[in-house]
Amino acid sequence: MEIIAFNGKGGELLIRYLEAQVWAHVKRQVSKQFVQDKEGMKKLALGALRRIQKLPAMVKSFFKQQECRYAA
Repeated sequence: MEIIAFNGKGGELLIRYLEAQVWAHVKRQVSKQFVQDKEGMKKLALGALRRIQKLPAMVKSFFKQQECRYAA
C-alpha cells in the first residue's frame, strides 16, 4: 500500500471522512459486545483498531466510500 500526502482543505476533509469511517466501524464492533467497565471498552476498541490495521482490504474499502472516492 502506498501512502500519499494530501495538502490543503481537500486533504483535511479526506482525513476526517476516513476517521469517521474507522470510528463508525469500531463503534459497530464494540456495540456488539457486552462491556462492564471502561477498561473493557478500551480493550475492545483497541482490538477493533488492531484488526483494521491487519486487514489491508478493509483499509482500502474505506477509500472506496462515496466521500473518499476521488482519492482512490
